[in-house]
Parts: sequence; structure tokens; C-alpha cells
Amino acid sequence: MHDIIWHRLIIDKKSELKAKVTPTNLNIMTFLFGDKIFLKGNENQLYNIGAIFLYKNQKSHYKEYFLSLMVIWDYMPNITQLNDMRIFIKKYYNDDFLLELFNEAVDFNKKFYRIHNKTY
Repeated sequence: MHDIIWHRLIIDKKSELKAKVTPTNLNIMTFLFGDKIFLKGNENQLYNIGAIFLYKNQKSHYKEYFLSLMVIWDYMPNITQLNDMRIFIKKYYNDDFLLELFNEAVDFNKKFYRIHNKTY
């Protein structure tokens, strides 16, 4: 995984760095169950890259993974993409509660986008 530590930075017209609060892959790494590896460079400095060796019992963590979708999304998929995800969830997870969590996350993010005048 890349972008596990540093949030995105924006350079404005005055060449000043400003942090844009967005989720990074660190959010994903936090929720995944497995042995986490963080790469270090010279002088023991953490790189922005890591890896996870997932534990074998991932099925027992599906609810936590779907709950992690409740974060604010940096990208709002279009209706076709959302429907494709619903079909995928029904086919491969076969759990109505997981689909319900996905739909709640979608609804939450749609409301967020409307409140903040973002398009999706």
C-alpha cells in the first residue's frame, strides 16, 4: 500500500503547503486484521509505503471492514458504479447486513456531498 502516512498536501498560488483533510490508506491499514509491515529508510525514517499479511480468518471481520466505509469518501462513485458494488456484495458476501452497511455508507456520503455542495 502507498500513502499510508502522509495526507495529501495542496500547494496554493502562494506556493504554501496546506493540508487537505482526506482519508489515506492508513485508514484502511488500521481496519485490516493482519501483520502490518512499515518500510523504513536511512536513519530509521518511515516511508509512505507498507504492507499487510492478512490473517486467515478474514470472514469473521467482514462487519468491521464494511463499517470502515462510514468514513467520508474522497471520491463519490456514480450510480452505475454503486449498483455494480451492490451486485458484487450480494454475489460474493451473501449477507444482507453487509449490504445494509454499504447502503448506509453510501447514504451518509451522499448527504455529506450535498451539504458541502460537492457533485457526485
